[in-house]
Amino acid sequence: MIFGKGDAQVHALTDIDLEIRSGEFVSIMGPSGSGKSTLMNILGCLLNPVSGRLVLDGEDISTLNLYERALVRNEKIGFIFQSYNLLPRTNALRNVVLPLMYNRNNRLSRTEMEQRAEEMLTMVTLEDRIFHNPNELSGGQQQRVAIARALVNNPLILIADEPTGNLDTASGEGIMDLIHEMNARGTTIVMVTHDENIAKHSERAIHLLDGRIEQVVENGKRQVLAGETG
Repeated sequence: MIFGKGDAQVHALTDIDLEIRSGEFVSIMGPSGSGKSTLMNILGCLLNPVSGRLVLDGEDISTLNLYERALVRNEKIGFIFQSYNLLPRTNALRNVVLPLMYNRNNRLSRTEMEQRAEEMLTMVTLEDRIFHNPNELSGGQQQRVAIARALVNNPLILIADEPTGNLDTASGEGIMDLIHEMNARGTTIVMVTHDENIAKHSERAIHLLDGRIEQVVENGKRQVLAGETG
């Protein structure tokens, strides 16, 4: 991926050859300027690679226009951000309903969409906070709303950008438990993090340096949740 022209050109990513398997939990690490955000934006269909291909669910995303990529994002990709990115004057329920409203394959009525959103909020243990606005929720609760919103369309892949970065240790552990639960249900997880301890939650950590893959650290079998077998 190249930004700028002439002497100001910056090669954000070079020679990236990466396969993420369905149902895998992968973390992306590296210092500032290593290309983490660029790689995340390409994987999330926010940017098109200058060269090469991005294939998601058997479809070459690299050939799609802006509108087509937006449809793919809404239908197949869920995003969790460090800063939550919730609508500030909108309660938790309506924040979670929003992706359903933009899903072209959604055939649910407004009542059914709200029921679906309420189910997601219950899953992240916020059933008693569905009518609260973000400023009435703690950081951990806001991140749980963001997770419910990311999952409401049953995405194939969940992209988490520093999902515990603004949280205290206890809240961060709760968010990681939720992410593991989603992965155990079959959702592919791609997580960007600076935290080595958080990266150890993933099956493998992809370390970037100067826009290239420096090393891949295999963390072994995914964490097994309490009550889960195998």
